[in-house]
Amino acid sequence: MVSEKGLIDYINSFINNLISESIPVDDDLLSVLESGGYNDIRHKSYDRPAWDIFRDINRSYYCGKFYELYDFVQKYKERGELMKMRSSIHKMALYGLACDLSSYDLKVDLNERGARGAPDAIIKARNEVKVVVQGMVLLGKTAILSKLSGFDYFIILRMIDRGTREYYILSKSELEKLVRESKIVYNENAKAYEISPRIYEKYRTMLNEFINKISSS
Repeated sequence: MVSEKGLIDYINSFINNLISESIPVDDDLLSVLESGGYNDIRHKSYDRPAWDIFRDINRSYYCGKFYELYDFVQKYKERGELMKMRSSIHKMALYGLACDLSSYDLKVDLNERGARGAPDAIIKARNEVKVVVQGMVLLGKTAILSKLSGFDYFIILRMIDRGTREYYILSKSELEKLVRESKIVYNENAKAYEISPRIYEKYRTMLNEFINKISSS
């Protein structure tokens, strides 16, 4: 208990700074903590900044979800029934992206519930970068993009195996240019833009190059 105004002001400022730098503990965070095995890594984390701890938890959670879905989808791939798994493949791609991004000092919000019109993920670099994601499972498969709005980048993931993913990343402006040049065609029946492998394979990108680009822009 203190009454000195200067000290009270200092304490209030200190507490407010802590709050501004903190992640609120809510049901979603508690679920991530529990699913990510927080108890297993807690003893290694006492002297580390909060985001370092949370990044490890994110990686454990999202990588675990990716591996789980990858193994599940492979069973359908072996039977040639991937069309039945479109929703699961999309989620697998989101978890794969979040798993890979968790190695960097970035925060990622996933649209796991697929809210209509919202980007699939928001990457918080210097600014918020909105991305649409498609998971590519089969070599030579055409990429599908429903519309040219509501995002900054279109990210295509090709799953090589559980530990290897190839990234093909096109900015919105690059996509618009390809549409103007008729290199990307809108399919009226599918109600989507179809991007052939010969087009998107020119945009293969190392993930760290993409991170450097969005972090410096």
